[in-house]
Amino acid sequence: MVWLPRSSLDFFLWGTLKQKVYVVSINDQSLKQRIVLECEEITDAQCQSVTRSLIDNCLRARDHHFEQNN
Repeated sequence: MVWLPRSSLDFFLWGTLKQKVYVVSINDQSLKQRIVLECEEITDAQCQSVTRSLIDNCLRARDHHFEQNN
């Protein structure tokens, strides 16, 4: 799935990865492996849910600013 940087999906991805990757103590060699492993666990359905939530927030805001709640 392709998405724009600084989008709702971008914030979702890094927030989710931080929670999962750093749940255990890691060293520099295992960091890349942990990130790759956890990225493989994120489903298209999760990304679509985040996208749907952003669209719903945009529609409810009607040209006003809103906070993203991912």
